[in-house]
Amino acid sequence: MDRYFDQTIFSRYFVDSPRDVPITLITWPETTCVSTRDKQRYAEFMDISRLFAQERQPSGYRLFTNRNFHDRWLRCDDKLFVLGGSIKDLGNDSKFTISKLDFTPENAAHFDEATRTGTEVFGPTRPCHP
Repeated sequence: MDRYFDQTIFSRYFVDSPRDVPITLITWPETTCVSTRDKQRYAEFMDISRLFAQERQPSGYRLFTNRNFHDRWLRCDDKLFVLGGSIKDLGNDSKFTISKLDFTPENAAHFDEATRTGTEVFGPTRPCHP
């Protein structure tokens, strides 16, 4: 979950991920982009997301938008982490932190709520990526 994904997430983190590992991303909707820079970042992210969707199909990739979250979280192999900055900035000169969270029902529900209340852009209920 990150409000500011950019296209680099796919080549940085998912290029070698096994095909049988489902990937779900949750980001803010396009309507939250106001600056030219944010609109460009979002458009580039969506362009690569479409390609990734073709490769992974709805059973292997889901994309949601949801404007009702603030924290940047990562869930991987039933481990939870909070990210101290946008994942797009990892490796840049900016400060970036990652901290492990306890896998409690409340913390797991944070992810479930974001998908339950979000809009599926691509996935099983929306098999055509816009």
